[in-house]
Amino acid sequence: MKPSLDDPIQLAILAERALRGRPHGLYGGLALAVYGEPRETRDADVAVLDCAPDTVTRELGALGIETTVSFNGVPFGGLLISRVVVYSEAREGLNTLDLVQPADAEYGRRALARTVTAPLAGEPVSIVSPEDFVILKLLSTRDRDLEDAACVHNRCRDILDHRLVAAEVTLLDAALPGLGLAAKHARCVVLAGS
Repeated sequence: MKPSLDDPIQLAILAERALRGRPHGLYGGLALAVYGEPRETRDADVAVLDCAPDTVTRELGALGIETTVSFNGVPFGGLLISRVVVYSEAREGLNTLDLVQPADAEYGRRALARTVTAPLAGEPVSIVSPEDFVILKLLSTRDRDLEDAACVHNRCRDILDHRLVAAEVTLLDAALPGLGLAAKHARCVVLAGS
């Protein structure tokens, strides 16, 4: 059966197949549903390390999925975002796959070494750890990202490695000055109520 490409879960499963063998982890709204609480999402977000979107389009093409790169490596806070547009058979833009790369490559290597495998619609997928979900959201710039970080911080408070998050925030604050990550982390903790 052909996957429904407008379904972000099906797109995430296809991305998992396309990225297999490369460091990556599911991130964004689908990961929020795992660690926090569900919210509507229309796309799939995957944290990557030095993965060119052309590689993903080629791999998805091999799976019979028509795609194009909308933008590549656009700075977004402490992240670099690349977007792959997935097309329907009528050649209309149908969905997007965002490749999220930490601007600090050392942090990216550490974060993607901590991914876990979890089932998604019966398929095993790599997903970022709850700690790295919080950190990646702190590296973003939107208010909603801070709310997502606080949600996971709150829901996972008993299992979250708070020392790891604090240590990574300290390292990233030094590596990426001007983002104010320590202050954002402090606001996240207040929003989370812990």
